[in-house]
Amino acid sequence: MLFRFHNICQRTDKFNKEEQIDIAEEIKKELNSRGEWNEYNELPLEELKDKSKKDKGAKRVLRISKILRCDNYGKIELNCKTLTPLFIYGANNNLEIRSSSIKGLMRFWWRAANCHRYNSISEMRKEEAKIFGRFYKEEGKDKNIKSKFTVLVEMIKEKIAECNPNNNKSEINEKYLFYSKASIPNNDKFYKPGTAFKISFIFKNKDKNIINEVLKTFKILMLFGGMGTRSRKGGGNFIVTDCKGIDEFNISFPEYYTFEEIKKFYNGIIDNHKMNSNLTKKISNLAEGNIFKFRTEKKQNILKEMENKYEEFRGNKKLAELVGFGIPVNKLNKKYQNNNNRFPSKVIFKIMELEKNEQFGYFIKLGGEILTDNKSDEVDKTLNEFLYNNNNS
Repeated sequence: MLFRFHNICQRTDKFNKEEQIDIAEEIKKELNSRGEWNEYNELPLEELKDKSKKDKGAKRVLRISKILRCDNYGKIELNCKTLTPLFIYGANNNLEIRSSSIKGLMRFWWRAANCHRYNSISEMRKEEAKIFGRFYKEEGKDKNIKSKFTVLVEMIKEKIAECNPNNNKSEINEKYLFYSKASIPNNDKFYKPGTAFKISFIFKNKDKNIINEVLKTFKILMLFGGMGTRSRKGGGNFIVTDCKGIDEFNISFPEYYTFEEIKKFYNGIIDNHKMNSNLTKKISNLAEGNIFKFRTEKKQNILKEMENKYEEFRGNKKLAELVGFGIPVNKLNKKYQNNNNRFPSKVIFKIMELEKNEQFGYFIKLGGEILTDNKSDEVDKTLNEFLYNNNNS
């Protein structure tokens, strides 16, 4: 190892030489993926500090290098595998799982899982910043609370295919759920089910409360959300297949799940629900949502079964009744003329592995108002009709 990050690693006695090399390699790989690996990474620390006073590029590298010089360094690795097609892109629409995307999704799901505990947006953001960091202005001055952790992504086994909507060889089976990728002409690619990748969390100190909260949030993302485009229609589902470094913490990632285990975890999240919190109206949340098991006797191709039920249901409804599933409301009738944006679906399609080669499906219904003019009751009526008709819990 010739580059200077190795030397920076040696400033602490918290890990051995092999670990130092691993850390340095991961940081270099991360910087390369962002297009930020440059001559500054080769500079001795003192020279880097001097240049950082005037040069933004050197300042950026110095900030990242501080991760390696933290005395209470902590690291957790989670090996993951995709269960459904993953449509996720970085610069120039290139297929890529970006660290910033993972962190952004975790921030969304932290809010969804915790907003009901707070009485105001400012109160919630104050607690959120303790984990994820925050940049804001106060009394005309810039304020910057730094995140307590960094995310690194490494692809282990890429299984890539083209969307090919005009090609009979398209490998997307769920063409109705993934309409924008499977039916509209494009040159996009996607990660197929079975793609393996590793998520590494690097913590600035071993604060168990922070680490537990980060792991819990990632598990919430895994069980109730997804990654990339079409994630609310079943895209980007994944599972953690192996863990390293979590033994001393309170969050586990079993190899397989049952619906009952997932529902128990869900119920544990929404404990201490503040019924007087108005944030559950403003923010998509789990506290005023619900979880439904999909009714089917099959144990394979579950997402396709869910697609069939969804297509059948929509075929019997007018477009205006389906706004809760994410329909562009500016194309609907005058009843929704005050809602001129596209709102995301309140229902998330999910699948999970029951055991090897066996799966089950479920739906997450998020709380929160999807419309701005108090017509959400009509929206919920249609959503509940679909969910309860296909419920087996």
